[in-house]
Amino acid sequence: MAPTREGATRWAWFRHALAAGEGGIRARGVERDVAFEEAGSEVQAPVTAAYHEKYDRYGPSIVGRVVSAESATTTLRLVPG
Repeated sequence: MAPTREGATRWAWFRHALAAGEGGIRARGVERDVAFEEAGSEVQAPVTAAYHEKYDRYGPSIVGRVVSAESATTTLRLVPG
């Protein structure tokens, strides 16, 4: 089942990110303050292409769950603070 906006609101981190509008992220030992913004529809095509490029080798059941129109509504933009 693909994530949906309605389903994503059950995730505590997602609700918190939307409510707070800002927070911190950590990746590969680097920490940064960021603002969380709802991504517009203009990012759907490039995000979908990136998922296909990285994960198509695992089959459609993997990629298909995260590239649907419903899933796109859960995409957040991270803006460096």
